[in-house]
Amino acid sequence: MGIVKLDRCRIPATAVLGRPRAGLKVFATAMQWERTCLLAGFLGAAERDLGLCVRKLHDRSDREGSMLRHQAVSHRLARMQVKLDGARLLAHRAAWNIDQGHADYAAAATAKLAVSEAIVDCAQDGLRLLAGAGWCGEPVDFAKALADTYGGLFASGTSEIQLEVITRHLQSGHLEK
Repeated sequence: MGIVKLDRCRIPATAVLGRPRAGLKVFATAMQWERTCLLAGFLGAAERDLGLCVRKLHDRSDREGSMLRHQAVSHRLARMQVKLDGARLLAHRAAWNIDQGHADYAAAATAKLAVSEAIVDCAQDGLRLLAGAGWCGEPVDFAKALADTYGGLFASGTSEIQLEVITRHLQSGHLEK
């Protein structure tokens, strides 16, 4: 991230993207793509980290057996899976809309909101489940995962911006049936 300053820039007419005075449409289309695809890699990493977390907790035990037998542990893992599955499906839907040529900015905002919040939540949950091991990078450095994913809450617009896009869609009366 950084600051871009344009001062007395002259751009030839041949460099215009789209039609003159259609810059907002070009920008909105770029944002639809970015919000839909930006965090896909982090979603994959979170799914990988969840699998590693499950294996680590399976191997870790107390006097009565695997840590996975505790509901507090197994339910948190299950919630992580549900969050990631839901986020992945919303990202797929938003990508499908783009593939079909639909300018569905609310679907892109919904996907971005769901994915960004799911990956942060899962990094936090992994850190909670593995405690010191997760902090020190065994088997996953969840502290680093949390730091890496936290920026996703702000890139391409904060969660509040995504909620505004979704709200405008709801208020416009163009809801899918």
